[in-house]
Amino acid sequence: MMFNINYLKFFVLLSFISILTVPLYIGFHLTPAFRQLIIDNTENEAVRVANHLVSIYFHKSSLAIDESTISLFTEQSAGIAKNLGLKKLKIFQPSGMIIFSTDPADMGLINRENYFHEIVAGGNLYSKVVRKDEPSLEGQFLHAHVVETYVPLMRDGVFEGAFEIYFDITKEFTRLDRLVLHVYGIIAVVSAIMLPVMILAYTRAMRHHHQCKTLEQKLHEAAIRDELTGLLNRRGFVTMAEQQLKVGRRLGRDIFLLFADMDNMKWINDNLGHEQGDQAIKDTAKAMRNTFRESDIVSRFGGDEFAALLSCDPNAHDKAQLLQRLQNNLDALNAQPGRSYELQMSVGVVKFDAAGPCTIEIMMKEADALMYEHKLNRKASGRM
Repeated sequence: MMFNINYLKFFVLLSFISILTVPLYIGFHLTPAFRQLIIDNTENEAVRVANHLVSIYFHKSSLAIDESTISLFTEQSAGIAKNLGLKKLKIFQPSGMIIFSTDPADMGLINRENYFHEIVAGGNLYSKVVRKDEPSLEGQFLHAHVVETYVPLMRDGVFEGAFEIYFDITKEFTRLDRLVLHVYGIIAVVSAIMLPVMILAYTRAMRHHHQCKTLEQKLHEAAIRDELTGLLNRRGFVTMAEQQLKVGRRLGRDIFLLFADMDNMKWINDNLGHEQGDQAIKDTAKAMRNTFRESDIVSRFGGDEFAALLSCDPNAHDKAQLLQRLQNNLDALNAQPGRSYELQMSVGVVKFDAAGPCTIEIMMKEADALMYEHKLNRKASGRM
């Protein structure tokens, strides 16, 4: 049962962690990874477009852009952008001057940024994701999400110009955002269903576990407790007494074992009835409780037999003190009005010998013998 509860606790904790971490993982890792995949694919597409344009419009051994090439680009700019799915296209001279653009307003502008003259002019691809209504690399504002890619034109290691290609990725980003929201929605729905179910199952399991533990405790108490008096029974007494002897031996404490037997119990049952006999046993149990502390081990062995184990500091008690204290408590009960008989007990007391091979069984035999001797003496003297 404990294993199942621990497993359930782990499962509930794992579920809570998953509900918290999965959305975070999607938001901070998976979504950026998909965005980067879109960007990488767009950059690759930009390179393919640049190579395609070079293969069509540059037929000379040199890639130098002359006026005839620019004129041809200008004539076909609308078709080029439409056919290739471009948002915008620019062509730069090595100096950074724009000599062609699908937006005529860009013509003649010069790119003086370091990235152009150091990265692109060095033959390296350079790109940036420009989000809607944010400035591009050249400070222009676009009303769409685009990937702005510079593709250098190199011939034998010489920089002869560059393409700047804009691809509109608004649709791709929008679809990705919708997909992420859809996933978040599914997680929210599943969480809204599963969390109450898990909490309910966990609550019921814990309640059942508590009930089982309570029942187990009650069964344990029933196994070691005397039902009539609530004192320990013989099994419970022996189990706890053995532990107490170990502690006493280790700490050097005095331990006394008292064995007691109710006198005249048969007479009470035969003449006053078993109900009054049960009451006599309860009263005797009360006297035993009043004689010893809560930390002492008090037991009803069965029938009219009782036992107690007292642990104390060395020389704190002696046998005479124990017997007198028990007798005082019996006298107090006997002095109550309406009692038709006296509670009497024959008692044997032994002291634990830490130096010898003393066990609880040995002490019980010795105390029982002393108790029986005490009973015989009382009968012989006529006090019973």
